[in-house]
Order: sequence, then structure tokens, then C-alpha cells
Amino acid sequence: MSRTWLLVKTSSLGDVVHASYAVSDLADAGIEVDWVLEQDYAPLVRSCRGVRRALGVDWRRALRRPLSGAPGRALAELSAELQPPYECVLDAQGLLKSAWLTLHLAGRSGAPSVGMDAASARERLAGLLYQSGIAAPRGEHAVVRLRRLFAAARGEAAPDTEPVSGLHRKSTPTASDGRIWLLHGASRTEKTLGAGRWRQLALKLYGMGLDTAVSWGSPAERQVAQALPEHVEVIPKCSLDALAERLKSARGFVGVDSGLAHLAAALGVPGVTLYPASDAQLTGTLGAGQRRIDAHTINRLGSAELGDLIGRSLMQVLPG
Repeated sequence: MSRTWLLVKTSSLGDVVHASYAVSDLADAGIEVDWVLEQDYAPLVRSCRGVRRALGVDWRRALRRPLSGAPGRALAELSAELQPPYECVLDAQGLLKSAWLTLHLAGRSGAPSVGMDAASARERLAGLLYQSGIAAPRGEHAVVRLRRLFAAARGEAAPDTEPVSGLHRKSTPTASDGRIWLLHGASRTEKTLGAGRWRQLALKLYGMGLDTAVSWGSPAERQVAQALPEHVEVIPKCSLDALAERLKSARGFVGVDSGLAHLAAALGVPGVTLYPASDAQLTGTLGAGQRRIDAHTINRLGSAELGDLIGRSLMQVLPG
């Protein structure tokens, strides 16, 4: 009989991508997961190595309407999708809302609940609720923490191999479309660079002979995309899994700390990621083809100097 875990790692996109590295480790150990996550991300992880089934749930939306009975309905619908037995139900989120989900699913499936201990969980109380709490130091990179958590849950030491995302391992190689993708959107305004800097960067890359493309997912992001020079191809809005299919054929990317930048890196696309308001030591893109520019450098340089640095960094990682 195959070994299967029930994994709870619902959001955000960057968090989901980070977990895909640890899921790949499980696959190496002969373990598959049924992955509980937000509905929008379910189609993406169905292509992840080590995933048996992706169980989408609109958990965030349900929690916004607690008095309507939405959380209960979401739990009931999700419970009906379970296919036990599971060796464990692992919460890789460390929040009260994910712990609630984990404990419910553990009760319905009869599997033990596992998660980060109180010293490691993002919300301390969540770490007190699992049957088994595991130490995953907060000062480590997110992927390192998750690989440590998943390894400890199966009774092993943290792996010392290079992390490889299950999204990359199961993706089909495609010919490069020759473009550098500009991944300018982020979940928080302080993580972005502003339309003016992106326009200057697009002109810089054009002057280097590089073709560029830009994606968007919200009206605000669309405005930035449409304000770029007309030689930049604007990618039509599409589903996340369809976007991933196009993104993996990019020649390279320049982005800010966002789910799409982490997805591009996980898919093996070389790129440069900027961190104007977050710590690259904790959430930096991973891989030999990645370069990271921290907040100190971004704030110290003018737009022209920053563009020069991005251009040089990009040329260091692009395939010949």
C-alpha cells in the first residue's frame, strides 16, 4: 500500500511554492500527499511531483463570513473528499485558521495531527494544538524550515541535498520564448517598485537587445503593465496554471518578492528578484540561476544605477 499524508498548506502562492520543495522530498521517500489548499492554487499543484490529489477549498473566503455557516459548509465539503488512510495530517502553515482545519481533518480521517511547535509556529497558540509539535527555527529560510518540518514528521534529519521543487521536476521542458518576463506585482504595495522604475527598466533591457513581456492579475497591475513602453508584450490575463505553462518557457525574469517570482524560480527560469521590503535571507528565490538584490542596495542606488545592476545580474544567469 502506498504511503499518503494529508497536507494543509493553503496560501499564499509563495508559501505554496515553498512547500513544493518539501513535497518533492516526500516523493523521494516514497510518500504522496493529498494537498489541501486554496481553490485558486489547486490546478497548479496537481502537476507537482509527489501530489496524489489537490483538494481545493475557499477557506479564506469562508472565514470572512463566519456567521453565515460558510466555514462549516467548507469543512463538510472538504471532508467528503478525503480518501484515508493517511499516516498523518500535517499543517505546514502554523496559523490558528490552518490548525482549525488540520484538527478537523485529523478527526474525520483518524490520522494524527502534526505541525510546528509553539516556538516555531507563526501563531504560538496554533503550535499547542497538534498531537505532535516539531521545531522549525524561525530564522531559517522558509524552504529550509519546511524541509526540516517534513523530514522530522517522518522521523528523519533535515535533508542536506539541494532543494528542487516538485513543480520543476514534473514540468515538461519547453522551448524558450526568448523573452524576459517583468513580474512587477506583489501582495503588498511596499514590495513593489513603482511604474516609473519598471518603465526605465524596460527601456534598459530593450537597449541591451532583450525582448520583454509583462503579466498582470489585478486592475492596478494592469495599469502598470499598460504604462510600459509599447515594445513590451502584455500577457493577457489567464488562470494561474495557464500562466505557469507560459512562464516556464521564458528566457528569464525580473521580479519583486512575489508568488510569481518564486514560481518562476521553482520552474527553473533564471532571474533577478528584488527585495525592497522583505528579507531575502528568509524568502529569497532559490537555485543556481537566481540573483537577489536586497533593500539596502535598492534604496542606495538611483533608478539608472539599479537598472545597470539588474542588467548585469541578469546577463550572469541567462543561458548563452
